Amino acid sequence: MVAVLQLMMNGEPVSRAEISRRLHISPSTVGRVIADLKNMRLVSEAGAGTSTGGRTPQLLVFEPRVGYAIGIDISPSSLAVDILDLAGRPVAVHRCSFSSSGDRVMDDVMGVVRGLAGLHQVDPEKIMALGVAVPGVVDPARGIVRLAPNLGWENDYSLLGELGRYFNPSTEILVENDVNAGAYAEYQERKGDFNSLVFIRIDSGLGAGIILNGEIWRGSRNLAGEIGFSVVGPQWLNRDYGKRGCLECLCSGPDILARAEEAFGRHGRLSELVPRQETPEKRLARLYSLARQRDSLALKIVEETAQFLSIVIANLACVVDPDIIVLAGWVLENGDILFERVRQDVHRILLEPPAVELTAVRNADIVVRGVTSMALEKAQKRLLRSLETLSEATRLTLRT
Repeated sequence: MVAVLQLMMNGEPVSRAEISRRLHISPSTVGRVIADLKNMRLVSEAGAGTSTGGRTPQLLVFEPRVGYAIGIDISPSSLAVDILDLAGRPVAVHRCSFSSSGDRVMDDVMGVVRGLAGLHQVDPEKIMALGVAVPGVVDPARGIVRLAPNLGWENDYSLLGELGRYFNPSTEILVENDVNAGAYAEYQERKGDFNSLVFIRIDSGLGAGIILNGEIWRGSRNLAGEIGFSVVGPQWLNRDYGKRGCLECLCSGPDILARAEEAFGRHGRLSELVPRQETPEKRLARLYSLARQRDSLALKIVEETAQFLSIVIANLACVVDPDIIVLAGWVLENGDILFERVRQDVHRILLEPPAVELTAVRNADIVVRGVTSMALEKAQKRLLRSLETLSEATRLTLRT
């Protein structure tokens, strides 16, 4: 029963004969299993298939709305929510600006989630798994956010406990670091091509997610990939960077812009940059445009940033030796001039450099896509476990 449902979980219609052929089980067994699955409303008839010379096959399809998985990406400036059915098909996709902190964050987030669930007729009792990604140091085993200063969370904030107020106790909840979730999405996108991957996201913060042998590498204190704390040279060693770290204070989007404003201001050229009231993306795009035009100040900022990043990326590659290093984040949108300099420097530094590429997933979607995939896997496994338990109970009853 479990094998049959697992085969059908992708949501594609399939005939009884095809199930028999692919799973190497007899047609009579397939017939009994399908009858049981139909009685449990997990499978339904999907009409006639195409005849290949014999009888026209009747197709069957998995009923994916027996349950749902939800993924949430919370950042200081935006919120992304995806709701999937158990075949992995989108039920709701929502992106919006977001501004909340401290104790208000989850009430505001859950207001959006409840609204989406109601709008798309998602029964709260059928939400089988939920994944939440946040920008901070996370302990996934305990569902605790140890530190997320951009959200106003410090001192072991129990996100799992907070989420428990909103969902059925049977809902499986996972809490994940946003960059780890992004790394997982990137790995899924490239699955089969690479066995190990380092994913580096540069936006309002800076961090890395590491995939080794298909698994997220977290480290003994869940700090693996916190490259924002890397020191890029002896001149930076004795400075206080607070809770952000040296590299993040130099290479996150706001800090690149701050260095640019300082440099242009010293030369009386501040008006040449996009005003502060514009989005950071537009302001960075202007800086990159000036650098492409060989403007000396803009080019210096870009090259300096590339050097900082290249030092840390090359050092990380020396330790991890991944198949590929993937760069993402809004700092790199329109930032081909920055990316190319980083890639060239890393390739020049290392003896046998890995591939260095830009993300294959849209930046606004990558984190929520990763954490939603994690939640979907948990939801599907939960359904299959319930069938295994049922099958085992049936076998015990027959034996007695």
